[in-house]
Amino acid sequence: MNEYINIRDAVDNLTRVFRALYGAFYPRVVIDGVVKKALSEVPTIEAVPARKGRWVQSEWYCVCSECGKRPLSDWDNREHDYSDKKSDFCPNCGADMRGEDDDGKTE
Repeated sequence: MNEYINIRDAVDNLTRVFRALYGAFYPRVVIDGVVKKALSEVPTIEAVPARKGRWVQSEWYCVCSECGKRPLSDWDNREHDYSDKKSDFCPNCGADMRGEDDDGKTE
């Protein structure tokens, strides 16, 4: 499984460690430059935090707590849809719905 870090936090932490270890031997400018250069060569991606949501039951159907939209349904052409299919992820915004339900119980 891939793990992601905040590059700014990594630069700050490594700079602090390198200054503590090598600060007596090298100027700060050299240490800062080495850390930034080393981390700039690491491949990066732009990751967004995972959205956590839950299905909320309204009067006629359930909606996503994150985007407020209904899940996809085979009954969309009917006047009232009582058979919304609750999936593990919202098909509209991608929120992870595998957390707690309305009763506070894990699904």
